[in-house]
Amino acid sequence: MSTHTSKTAFLTGASSGIGQALAPELAARGYDLVLAARRIDSLEQVKQDIAARFPQRRVEVRALDVTRYADVQSTIAAAAEENGGLDLIIANAGIGSTSAIGHGNFDADRAVIETNVLGAMATIEAAVALFRRQNRGQIVVISSVAAFRGLPGAGSYSASKADIADLIERGVQTSTVPVYPWNMVGKLLRVLPTGVLVKSAKGAMPGGN
Repeated sequence: MSTHTSKTAFLTGASSGIGQALAPELAARGYDLVLAARRIDSLEQVKQDIAARFPQRRVEVRALDVTRYADVQSTIAAAAEENGGLDLIIANAGIGSTSAIGHGNFDADRAVIETNVLGAMATIEAAVALFRRQNRGQIVVISSVAAFRGLPGAGSYSASKADIADLIERGVQTSTVPVYPWNMVGKLLRVLPTGVLVKSAKGAMPGGN
């Protein structure tokens, strides 16, 4: 077991997108990192990039598919054991789908729910169990504005989603990123007529009409 005293963050979905961008920001703020995702080759590249910028930081990578729920538990437990505990666990892994219901795309919709909902639940479950044993720790769940209201043409994605590093350090319970204008957008999404959302969604899709 490691006896180092710096903070350690465990981040899922770290190979691309928000996770890839958030990892070096956490490193800049003094966190050692355990980066998890399905694509180990992409994780290795993220690790190399962080090591070049922040050579003083410890960075580990672990292959993890959050839909393999037992693996989530064992991976987080092993990371905690090897690092002398974890201080921050971020459930970030997620995928999207714009498939419309009733068009034979159930497998894609199921994958979204299994990853974004059940995968996040598995990560939170493992995090809470660990933090209870440690009697410390912070959990962060990455969501989207789809959490405010379901988006037409993205039913499964919407159902799965109910400056980030600053908010984490401040311990903010719930926020949009950036706060403005997305906090206002979230409020509007709750009250806009469905017809307006449908038109907006079609206009945003390639060839939408």
